[in-house]
Amino acid sequence: MKKLKKLIIYAFIVLSIITNTSINANAHASEPVPTAKIYTEGIYHFDKSIGKKVTLKLITPEKPITVIIIEDEHEKLKYYFNLNKNIPLTDVFLDIPISKHTVLLEGPGQLSLTFEE
Repeated sequence: MKKLKKLIIYAFIVLSIITNTSINANAHASEPVPTAKIYTEGIYHFDKSIGKKVTLKLITPEKPITVIIIEDEHEKLKYYFNLNKNIPLTDVFLDIPISKHTVLLEGPGQLSLTFEE
């Protein structure tokens, strides 16, 4: 009987500690990870909004590539770049997300496009 009484008191104390202890949790929004892909010669349309900043990096310095970015809504030429061994990297800032643009690549080179918010 003494053991049962001690067990009940012990269980009551443990449950009291558990129910009366506050738990603090902090939620932090994670930073979006930039997305990079390799593109070759062709015409590209993007199916969703992937940000307003695009970093263009020539992967093959000995093989240049021409980049043309056209704003779809107004059919307006936004950017025209020729990336080569002298200019292998540039950043592009768009007024509207890249999903509203058509990107044309011409040349033997390979281009990395890194999309950021």
